[in-house]
Amino acid sequence: METYILFRGSKRLSVRQEDMTISKISRIFQVTQGSMFLSDDTNTAIFAEEDSGRYSAHLLLDKAHYEVNGDTSSAVQHDQIPSAPASQLGSTSRGAPVGASGPPSSANTPPSYRRAQSKTFARSVQLVEPQGSLLMPLHTVYLRLTNQEANVNSVSDKLQEQLDSQQPIIVIDSKGNEIQDGPGTQGSDFWKTPTRKILCMTASAHRDFMSERSTGRKNKYR
Repeated sequence: METYILFRGSKRLSVRQEDMTISKISRIFQVTQGSMFLSDDTNTAIFAEEDSGRYSAHLLLDKAHYEVNGDTSSAVQHDQIPSAPASQLGSTSRGAPVGASGPPSSANTPPSYRRAQSKTFARSVQLVEPQGSLLMPLHTVYLRLTNQEANVNSVSDKLQEQLDSQQPIIVIDSKGNEIQDGPGTQGSDFWKTPTRKILCMTASAHRDFMSERSTGRKNKYR
């Protein structure tokens, strides 16, 4: 049976094909399911199948190494927050511990104890170029997004900046259709889905691709 070497930080495990699911891998490596994806030796992102949540054997190589990417689960983050030393705590008349000068405030909390104000999540987007009716991958861009940035316009701007492109970047689906900004594509729920493939291409390349596809359809029905 095919097996794969998965790793994250210093943790490294051999996983059988039957266990290559989002739910099992995220639990083993303690990352959130919505942000998780794998990356291979070429730094290409690999996503699980949308309907089953399983990583297809057709996308993986037996005995190959794959890094587990994603946000650390909240349970792990909570365990890593240190407790305040007992010597720094006083007590109220009811015995509940409070700070020596009163209830704790964010201003007095040591920086290492503070939780992040804005949670972010990882999203990979693949830059492609058209070759006839096919979309050929060129480069994978990894973004960190807040919930407020999880929309088509912000993602397009970030991609243009990271790719250092003079042209606007068009965000597209796996079939080359432009993803429109709207209520259905705003918020982290849409962008964090690990099985949803998000691609992009330059504006001029997308115009050429759509023109070529339109011409192909017309010739098909002649």
